[in-house]
Amino acid sequence: MAAPFFSVPFQPYVYQIMLKSQDKVTSKPVAFGKNIISIVFSNTGPDDGYVGISAPSPARIIPIDLANFGGEMLCQADAFLCSLNDVKVSNVADQRARNITSGSEVVLKQKLVGQGLAFFVGGGSVVQKILDVGEVVVVDAACIVAMTSTINFK
Repeated sequence: MAAPFFSVPFQPYVYQIMLKSQDKVTSKPVAFGKNIISIVFSNTGPDDGYVGISAPSPARIIPIDLANFGGEMLCQADAFLCSLNDVKVSNVADQRARNITSGSEVVLKQKLVGQGLAFFVGGGSVVQKILDVGEVVVVDAACIVAMTSTINFK
């Protein structure tokens, strides 16, 4: 059995996704906080098909099986690239107080729900960090590609 996706040799920023009959890959680009269009590639034939994906800029493609993370993740608005099969994507605005100014900062995220594969894009080095209960990590919010919805983000 072939893997459902793989990195193209000598092209680390290109992935090829295998689509079995009736499988689909969905991409929902975000512009100005809105999902303007949804692009769907479907395999309507009886044989396996393939779709090649790449990041819109030089960045790592990060495949994540949502079933391994409770079927739900939050990601930066520009981090979601595409998903395979059963994944629903919606926009979420998170308003958090800023200590420095009297205003607030609105953090726009996308919420992914489902049991399929999701592909994210992240620049630089990519590290997966699994936090223990009560563990705190201090990091620039712009450096987080995705996180589970159980993470308390301040």
